[in-house]
Amino acid sequence: MALTPLRRAFITSVLMVTAFASADLVMGAPRDGSDLRTFITSSYLHGVPYREARAFGPQAVPQLAAMLEDEAFEPHWSKVVFTLGAIGDPSAVGPLRSFLKRQRGELSLDTFRAV
Repeated sequence: MALTPLRRAFITSVLMVTAFASADLVMGAPRDGSDLRTFITSSYLHGVPYREARAFGPQAVPQLAAMLEDEAFEPHWSKVVFTLGAIGDPSAVGPLRSFLKRQRGELSLDTFRAV
């Protein structure tokens, strides 16, 4: 079967995405051991990288909990919540519950996404 230009472009894009995923290359993901704040405020084309989020470990929970209290981090709250979930430590439950209980009335889009 002859490949049309459109089909060839599609196959090429699928192969490129597969190559990037298998090489664990995520656009915007910090690779240089950067701090938690940089990780949370970075943009991720395909979502927050789970492996990097989990690698911060339970010691990052207090700093992440503080970010959920800080209105300046509101645009990044969904990444904070995801990172707390990826870490998976029971100490994250309290801050997440507190964050959910604080939400009342009309929510901003960023807060809605985090909730």
